[in-house]
Amino acid sequence: MSSPPKPVAKNLVLYNVERVFDPLASRRRRTRDSMPKPFDGDLSLDHSRAKLPITYGIDLQQHAQVSTYEYQPLREGEIRLLQFREESDTRSISAKLIHVDLQSAAKSYIAISYCWGPKDTSRCLSISDNTVLAISQTVEDLLQHIVSGEVTSIWIDAICINQVDDKDKNQQIRLMRDIYTAASETVAWLGQPSAPDKLWRYLHSYDNNLSWRDHVDDILEVLSAPWFGRVWVIQEVGCSESIRVLFGGISMSWDYFCDLNFYLNESGVMNKILHDSEFVNRREALTQAWATPAYFVRFLMIVRASIQNAAKESDPGSALNPLDSFLLDTRLHKATDPRDKVYSLLGIVKPASRHLLFADYANDSVDSAFREAACLCYCRGRLALLGLCGTAIPRKSVKYPFTPSWVPDLTVTLPGTVWSSRYDDYDTSWARAPAIVRMIEKQMLHQPPPGTALYVIPLRLLSIVGGIADTIAGISTEPPLAKPDLNELCNQVNDHSAPVHLITTEGDYRKKVVRETMELCKRTQPYPSGAEYTPGRICWKTLTADLDGTHGRADASFFDEAFKVYRRMEFGEVEDEDALEADAREKHKGKDTASKEPEHSGNAMTEEEFQAKVYEVRVMHARIERAMSMAAAGVHRRVFWTKRGYVGLATVGIQEGDSVMLLRGACVPFILRHADMCGCGGSGVGPVLTPVSDPLVVKGEDGSQETSEGGEKEAKKCVFKIVCEAYVCGMMDDFSPADAKETILVW
Repeated sequence: MSSPPKPVAKNLVLYNVERVFDPLASRRRRTRDSMPKPFDGDLSLDHSRAKLPITYGIDLQQHAQVSTYEYQPLREGEIRLLQFREESDTRSISAKLIHVDLQSAAKSYIAISYCWGPKDTSRCLSISDNTVLAISQTVEDLLQHIVSGEVTSIWIDAICINQVDDKDKNQQIRLMRDIYTAASETVAWLGQPSAPDKLWRYLHSYDNNLSWRDHVDDILEVLSAPWFGRVWVIQEVGCSESIRVLFGGISMSWDYFCDLNFYLNESGVMNKILHDSEFVNRREALTQAWATPAYFVRFLMIVRASIQNAAKESDPGSALNPLDSFLLDTRLHKATDPRDKVYSLLGIVKPASRHLLFADYANDSVDSAFREAACLCYCRGRLALLGLCGTAIPRKSVKYPFTPSWVPDLTVTLPGTVWSSRYDDYDTSWARAPAIVRMIEKQMLHQPPPGTALYVIPLRLLSIVGGIADTIAGISTEPPLAKPDLNELCNQVNDHSAPVHLITTEGDYRKKVVRETMELCKRTQPYPSGAEYTPGRICWKTLTADLDGTHGRADASFFDEAFKVYRRMEFGEVEDEDALEADAREKHKGKDTASKEPEHSGNAMTEEEFQAKVYEVRVMHARIERAMSMAAAGVHRRVFWTKRGYVGLATVGIQEGDSVMLLRGACVPFILRHADMCGCGGSGVGPVLTPVSDPLVVKGEDGSQETSEGGEKEAKKCVFKIVCEAYVCGMMDDFSPADAKETILVW
């Protein structure tokens, strides 16, 4: 079996989190088999609620004596704090908004990390001077549990940022990293539990003999909190020095919260719940509810550790991940405003990216926010985001018809792995070669349907050094589920509601994909990459994209055997377990196993060895099924073959005649198509683009410009659109960067 890849990768490595980053690894390993025991201050319960100055059902337009609070402009470096004070004489609590210098206010306030929830303005918080602010029920609940003592100062974005003033939002968003770093404590609010006492008894017992059946709903309620998966949480938790998790009146330290997450994930409690017949009808909901928190908490632990390590380094940026890594790893995270998929990460990426890209809610559209983020990554030679791009990928938030194909829609997620981010797995000379990328501004002539006027539009072209390696000669026949409604599938995956069979390609459908691919691979012999590429090896490498679904690149010898096991078990030639049992019984034949221990000859198989062999077969079968599921072959990816005899896998939407291109610095090939053959946004119908006779304007990473005369002829010849990323079996190992001398212009 293959060994895990190196723990420090260009992308965040989640499966190795305890060994690589987490300082609590040894402590959590001791809690694998029992509920984590809380230390002093780890866990507490408080039913009390502060009586805040909140008025319900008020109509501000008809109430003459009450007016809405008017925000005052902030100076540079200032923030607002919501301050609650308990009056000594009346014991009532008053609230006011104050302006403070952020540096001077360090460690004097509590910052809140929470999910806004549904908008509800039926309640108003009274601020000084007969003014009020409309707040949601979520804000009311969390404030009632947090406010205590004589004076409590709180920073909460819904109140402390003027949400209707884009200038104020821009100014405060740029300070978010420092706001959470300077807070004395960050409270992560998970919501209000329905039965806090019952949940408290389960958490406080730290007794793994306590019946988990009685607490399934309690566990599910914690794991279903909308806080999990919110993209802003990454920066809020990552930059905070001290964190307390609050679920109603139940307070948990961050360390204990991570312990609890680890226990539920590693102890088998969730597996017991998922496989219990009592909960069979809720299995899919339980699976989806558990998947997000298990991933999310580990992800937050890694981010916190990397930020803490960066603070200790002489070069703080060396320990932080680049922007494209975070954009790829947060594809499933949610944001109310799509632009926040970029803006929320700027405080935790390398400083170079942070200083070149700013939040601008007033002027940036969703298209421009995604485009500028992609430009910054590409011009730094990082091409991983191209894996989310292409005309074959449905667009959800990026709707402008002239958005280039190299701009990703960060709100869309299809099932399967993004291969372009797997630099450590696809470690080839092409991936190691430095990418040569420039952004070129060019005017193109839009030729609309007959009867309408021609007009010129400015476009940004991506200039990349690469080479055309091959051309698609044919595409596999589509199985029944190989052409779903991709837009609908995107929405289902983003909402965590996609049917399991659409993501895992189970049953007869998977068999059809494997059979068809196997027949195709037999026709490709001899294979261009060499004699070691047998039909079976080509088939499983293509359908798994040469990844084992867990730790990275597949081990060839193990998967050769596993694929044989899979074919024997799935295609009905012989059931492996029956064959093993017959073999074992034959070797035991003639032995009196009831009266004495069986003689162990060189050919005999003991019962223990037999069971071990059966288990090994099951593991092989499960591993290759998981790997094929991760590659999503047949769901939104199809098998194709090229004119030179290669076999590959790419997104539904590829066509015969598309070019297979290798780009310097990219770890997998890409499918490209001439621009005049494509429609905008992958719709199949769109403008025909012709370069206008003017020089190319080349923009460098630092914003400088230079004019390139004679570029028009090159642009006419080499303007392409990205269709999608691809895996082509053996191709990346067969070519060298020296084969790429062509400048490819991508729109």
